[in-house]
Amino acid sequence: MSSSLARNQQEFPPASMVLERLLASLPRDRVSLGWLHGELHEHSFEMLAFIMALIGALPGASVVIGPLMVVPALGMMFSSHMRLPDLMAQRSISTRQASFVLDRAIPLLRSWESPSRAPHARIWKIARPLVGVAVLILGATLLVPVPLSNVFPALTIAGLSLAVFEGDLFLLCLSAGAALLSLAVTAATLFAASQIFASFGF
Repeated sequence: MSSSLARNQQEFPPASMVLERLLASLPRDRVSLGWLHGELHEHSFEMLAFIMALIGALPGASVVIGPLMVVPALGMMFSSHMRLPDLMAQRSISTRQASFVLDRAIPLLRSWESPSRAPHARIWKIARPLVGVAVLILGATLLVPVPLSNVFPALTIAGLSLAVFEGDLFLLCLSAGAALLSLAVTAATLFAASQIFASFGF
């Protein structure tokens, strides 16, 4: 590895490297949001949303993850240095769930990432708050009580968060399109469910 590439990775560590460090230091039983926030440092809210979204795609996990998405969403909308409220910081997920998604996400990220990553400052400043709004809205759709309805919005949140972290304009546009599609699918699902309930006289 050249010295310039090493300096670039030190200044702008790729997501796979950030997650590798996180995986190596996971607590034994439970992983709290406060611990994740502290370990991820200045990019905590993007990576926090990314990790939570991947866990939220797992069966049954979206009920827990959906309300917690408000934390990284507000962090991206307002401030990287926002302090987590104690009530939120104490909420936790199992280490087993965290290690499961990290073990699978890291190799995929490593095969996709560019070694010369250098996030575009303009993308960061403009897109980050907008992505925070999208994450807040999509996080609410994780609570829709329809089997598998959590998978698409969860993966969309992961794509948006990763795009802002990496400063990747193509991934950002792709994920923004997926977000619009996800919201349309959720709206159609809720409408169809309401029609079914109405037909039974509920």
